[in-house]
Amino acid sequence: TWARHLGFSYSDRENELYDFDERATSVDARLARNWQHGVRTGVAAEVLAIDTGDSGQSLSADGTDVIPTLGAFLTVDTLDSSTNPRAGSWVEVQVDRLFGNAHSWTFTLDGRVFQPLFNRHGLGLFGLASFQTGEVGTDLPEYLQFALGGANTIRGWSLGSQRGRNQFIGTLEYTYVLQPVRAFTVAGLNLYTGLQLAGFGDLGLAWNDRSDREAGWVLGGYGVGLRILGAFVELIRLDIAWGEPGEGASAYFGVSLKAARQRQRIR
Repeated sequence: TWARHLGFSYSDRENELYDFDERATSVDARLARNWQHGVRTGVAAEVLAIDTGDSGQSLSADGTDVIPTLGAFLTVDTLDSSTNPRAGSWVEVQVDRLFGNAHSWTFTLDGRVFQPLFNRHGLGLFGLASFQTGEVGTDLPEYLQFALGGANTIRGWSLGSQRGRNQFIGTLEYTYVLQPVRAFTVAGLNLYTGLQLAGFGDLGLAWNDRSDREAGWVLGGYGVGLRILGAFVELIRLDIAWGEPGEGASAYFGVSLKAARQRQRIR
């Protein structure tokens, strides 16, 4: 069977990491062929148009970058659920080529393993490694660097605590089902809800070259949280985490699986 995806997004926001008013539009599409045993192969395409104004963050002289991307991926998916996985694994390898104002390759390795323990207990292990080629500011715009910290990367650290064109993020998460998913109907709508407690630890590093990696330090954070499962939003994450020295506890709000959100540019 074939699977298709088409996405569109527009953002008009203050880019807090690089201090400019960002107006960005992106269109992305994925076409995949499903094979046996959870294997999927496919191609991906995206066009990003981003206006950075007169901030000097763009690669183009007029302040607006247009960056088409073409890629291919291989996925092995044995998860029991895409929105509330409790057992199985998900692994993807993707290679992308950036064109237009950027000239870079991106290599992504993404793995997720879920292991049920006893009764309502479960364990999840997530790992993401991304590598980009080219010189930042010449072949790759600064705003396409990876920034660690915040709800969807290394919890317990401020957004942008580390930046670089390469990244590694690892997460270990324990969950306990407070309330199993239950279906109900309201005004003719079929809905569902469920609750989980979570304890987690995150590790991560962002760097540009070998000297940065050797001189850099690994960010580490840990905390506890609540997972609310429901229709439409699928999953809401409420977390409290510690990690950054001298900052105490930080509270976070997130939507959808952290392992999925950490793949996105705006995270």
